[in-house]
Amino acid sequence: MHSISEGPNREDKGSTHLEEPEIDVKRATFEEAVEETGFGKFNLVLLLVLFFPCLSQVLETVNISYVLPIAQCDLGISLEDKGFIISVSFIGMVVSGFFWGVLSDSFGRKKVLVYGYFLNAFFAMIGAFATSKTMIIIAKFFGGLIISGPFSAAIAHTTEFHSKKYRSKVQFIRGMSISFSNLLLPLFAWAILPYQWDFSILEYNFHSWNVFLMVCATVPLLGGICYMFLPESPKYLMSQGKNTEAMEVFQKVYAVNTGKGKSTFTYKELIKETNVSQDTSFEQRSPLETIKNGIEQLKLILHKPYTSRMILACAASLLVTSRSVLIV
Repeated sequence: MHSISEGPNREDKGSTHLEEPEIDVKRATFEEAVEETGFGKFNLVLLLVLFFPCLSQVLETVNISYVLPIAQCDLGISLEDKGFIISVSFIGMVVSGFFWGVLSDSFGRKKVLVYGYFLNAFFAMIGAFATSKTMIIIAKFFGGLIISGPFSAAIAHTTEFHSKKYRSKVQFIRGMSISFSNLLLPLFAWAILPYQWDFSILEYNFHSWNVFLMVCATVPLLGGICYMFLPESPKYLMSQGKNTEAMEVFQKVYAVNTGKGKSTFTYKELIKETNVSQDTSFEQRSPLETIKNGIEQLKLILHKPYTSRMILACAASLLVTSRSVLIV
């Protein structure tokens, strides 16, 4: 009788240790998460802000062509100097092009955008206050040296907030913004340069071309300010193993686009898409180690099939840019 009575007791005791069913947490890849955010107000703001990088790129490379005919007497510029000054921005762009990709992938899109556009505005303002051809050459060289990084980072940043369905449309909007910028620049010049302005502030003489370059310098400044208030690319965050921060970005974008609460976002976790371990994470690398790692990655373009594609892309970009300058 005693052994029979112990049976239910043992069964009851065992029932208190029954494991609770595991909660099924939905985990998403980057593509699944960004598709879930949809397309809405946040994406429209991104596309509007993208206009500043496009306009800054055009201003940096072409605006000097409008200035030289007017400023040549003030700065003592010869015909040979004109050709060099127009090309010096492109020299800076060619020199720095590869390294900006490394910096963007290492330090993040947002930092390159904000600091890059502030620096570009700084050198653009130096050009506006130029009192000699040497000063304007230095300003245009460093302006070209800097402008490539923020522009390419802006394209990557905007694209990485859109799903596959809308990425091609982002490139279409970018092309339209570049075209509109090429139309807007002559309007800037037409509205400012024909006036014979000559005034002094703090013993510094200003002319219409100084004012024109100052107006041009405000565009990258406004771009840098706008990107200060936008989140980092979730794709970049995931590449650095920062899935928690990336999920917060996805939830914010989802809430803005849909008007729903962040808690209603379908996915709660992101699948780890990087093999970078904690002890070798980006946060624990020195800046020198980060740059060395990026240079090693750049060596890939010297091998097939990337070399031919890079040459083709550079040639196409050169033709488009040269056409814009020749039209001016």
